[in-house]
Parts: sequence; structure tokens; C-alpha cells
Amino acid sequence: MRPSRTTLLATGATPRELDIPGVDRTHKLRTRADEEKLKATFEPGARLVTIGGGWIALEVAASAREAGLDVTVLERSKLPLVSVLGPELAEHLKKLHESHGVDIRTETEATGVTDDGVLVGDELVPAEVILLAAGVTPSTELAAAAGLGVQDGIIADPQLRTTDPNIWVAGDAAYATNTVLGPLRVEHWDNAIRQGKLAARSILGQEGAYDWQPYFYTDQFEFSMEYVGHSSPDDSVVIRGDLDKNAFIAYWIAPDGHTITAGMNVGIWDVNDQLRELIGTTVDPEQLTVLG
Repeated sequence: MRPSRTTLLATGATPRELDIPGVDRTHKLRTRADEEKLKATFEPGARLVTIGGGWIALEVAASAREAGLDVTVLERSKLPLVSVLGPELAEHLKKLHESHGVDIRTETEATGVTDDGVLVGDELVPAEVILLAAGVTPSTELAAAAGLGVQDGIIADPQLRTTDPNIWVAGDAAYATNTVLGPLRVEHWDNAIRQGKLAARSILGQEGAYDWQPYFYTDQFEFSMEYVGHSSPDDSVVIRGDLDKNAFIAYWIAPDGHTITAGMNVGIWDVNDQLRELIGTTVDPEQLTVLG
């Protein structure tokens, strides 16, 4: 019989703070209440600055621009999302935002926040609304206090059992062993839902394992996509379709030149399951096509 004492940790993650003056004046986006508070500031002509240029920052930037706000994105890297998308697609997304009037400033760091905007060195970027979107940190304090293994999240096996055999974990806080990809932490509601179901089965002694590929999607202006898999910065990207019309498939290929590590369908629908089946297979990149 299963022991009567079982615990599931679903502590999630918290928005990452920055050690800069005035950061408490910024909005953060993690809960529905956060979303409602931010949306209430979306008045035409208002000025929004996002500190960060990741998925949340760019999605908010697109929504704010469509609502009539002036938008500036401050991104530390050479391109927004370059570590995920690679330089070609990151540049494409940057130009898309710029074509809609978003001011994206790369290799730029905020040094302070005032009542009038965001400081970048001695320059003030004026803003009535400021969103801090610098990523999240897994909430591991409770797990660490309980003596559980922690490493970029709460360590767990493929059944989501932590280093204590009576404690399981699911969601953004889980640094669990994926049977295909190895130890992995994923920040997306799709993964959290799947892991919650798996953890329940594991607690009940039923079979199951963390064996699925990560999935997420985004909608930004004409750029609507679904992504499946787990690429790395060393992968190359093969694009099939029309990049300019935002109707294409992107395949990430491992350094061996043949193994598909991830796929993304942009403006082409009902093909993500086909992409999912291709992840991990070896192909001749010249034979890759637009699916459908």
C-alpha cells in the first residue's frame, strides 16, 4: 500500500527581480490580478516600457501597441529571444515588431526606474507604464527547507518523485528527468497541466513517465506559432515556406546535421502533431518540406 503521507509541491515560479533603484514601481505579470492591473493602464497614447525582451515582454508589447500605446522594449541580448530562435528568426521577430512601431533597443540594460520612466545609464526612456519581464525564478524555498534536492528547480525523477520518496513535484518548479531529454525545467501551462496529471498517477501507483516534448505557442501581430521540442543554441535552423508572409515551418537541426530537435509552425495550422512525431528523428534536411 502507498504510505498515507504524500505531498505534491506545485510552488511554481516568481518573477525575477532586478537590483536597480525604483524597481518597485514596475508591473509584474504572473497572476490574473497582475494582468487586470496592467491592462487597466492601456490607454491610447500612454507610453509603455518593458524591461526584458522575452516571450511575455513581446506579447505584452504587441497587445499594447495594438491598443494604441507607444512601446519601447529594452533587451540585454543582441536580439530578443536569440537563444531560443536563433539569429535569423530573432531578427525576423524584431523587424516585425518594429514594422508595427515598437521601439526595440537591444544590448540595453535598465539601470533604474523613476516616476517618469526607465533609466538607461544617463538616458531617461519616458514611460507611464513599466513592465518588468526579466524571466522567472523557480520557487524552491520550501523544498530546500525540507532538505530536498534543488538545482534550477526541485529535482525529480521521470515519475516526478523528488529526492524524498513521499514528495512529488509538478509545474514551473519541477526540474524533472525527461526520459528523452534528460533533466529539464519547462515554464509553460501546458507542461504544468501534463505534469499535474502525471504526478497524480504516480502518487496512485499507476504507470507513467515524463516523456513528452515541451510545447508552447505565441501570438504577436501576424506572427502566430506553435513550437514543440527542445533546441539548443548550437542547432541550425532550416526554414520552409514564406518567411515574409509569416507562413512557414522552422526545423531545428542538431550539430550532427540530421537530428531534428524542435519544430515551429508559423501561420500554418493542424501540423503540430506531425512536427511532434519528427522530433528526435534523423532526416536529410534537403527533404524537409512545409507540412500539411
